Amino acid sequence: MFTTSQAHITELEEEEDIFQVHLDYLEAGAHVIITSSYQATIQGFKSRGFSQEESEDLLRRSVQIAREARDIFYNDCLRGYGGQSDIKKHTVLVAASIGSYGAYLADGSEYSGHYGKDMTIENLKDFHRRRLEVLAEGGADLIAFETIPNKLEAQAGTGPYSGHYGKDMTIENLKDFHRRRLEVLAEGGADLIAFETIPNKLEAQAYAELLEEDNISIPAWFSFNSKDGVNVVSGDSLTECVSIADSCKKVVAVGINCTPPRFIHGLILSIKKVTKKPILIYPNSGERYDADKKEWVVSTGVTNEDFVSYVQVWHEAGACLIGGCCRTTPNTVRGISLALQKEHAIPRESVP
Repeated sequence: MFTTSQAHITELEEEEDIFQVHLDYLEAGAHVIITSSYQATIQGFKSRGFSQEESEDLLRRSVQIAREARDIFYNDCLRGYGGQSDIKKHTVLVAASIGSYGAYLADGSEYSGHYGKDMTIENLKDFHRRRLEVLAEGGADLIAFETIPNKLEAQAGTGPYSGHYGKDMTIENLKDFHRRRLEVLAEGGADLIAFETIPNKLEAQAYAELLEEDNISIPAWFSFNSKDGVNVVSGDSLTECVSIADSCKKVVAVGINCTPPRFIHGLILSIKKVTKKPILIYPNSGERYDADKKEWVVSTGVTNEDFVSYVQVWHEAGACLIGGCCRTTPNTVRGISLALQKEHAIPRESVP
């Protein structure tokens, strides 16, 4: 079980909020926590007046906060946290989150995957490279490439809901964009890198090439998003995108995030056709996002109870890692944890 913790990391009060969110999810039973770096980019920080060094430090801090929450959780478990004997120590991994180029654009393209006809894989690799390096060096256990909207970005390394980045976007543009962020996060102490919400094939390819070219030392997962239950949001073939992840030795798991629960079962079955790597899924609540108002439409998704009711079906279909994305809560993760315990009839600390 795992979850995301996305927020700003530029103020002390915000750091404390992020720390507490991580801790809340750990106490709910999460085994993987994801750093608050999904939309954090060196380019974005610099546009707000931060220096290169300050921008890289902020990325590293996202990993440090998650690691600090894990340390406190471990210590609390050893002391018998709050007198609650049911909270036992279990292995926790810190995944450094890398969102797509479209997440940086903040124009909805991470959910469409349309970056424009001139976007190249080299552009995408350059964009992601330094962020990946910093996060990998920062102490994360793995890297999560999330919400990948198209095949190009998966190979390299998004308005955010279409994956369309404009006609001038190339894979080299995407690699340039991601490169330094990837480096910084890799250096930051995460256990892995999470490439999330990948919206298109171009960015998937950019991510994959970056991992090989920069010899990132920690493992990664790729997660794509879908709005029709068949393809990724750009319209690129899901199986083609997954094949890119399958062929990259640095990628240890592949799956789906930020997608309505009703699509997940069929997507798991599609992924199983092209890879034997572990499948991870962390859907959103199913609520509709209004891109014009930039807000979620309340009461358009599923309840926590309905969400958790899918867990056994997803697990039986082949999902090895199950968690929650947008609009899910610690209660959602607690329900997932309990559902898996019940299914296997094993103690909590042994749940995979």
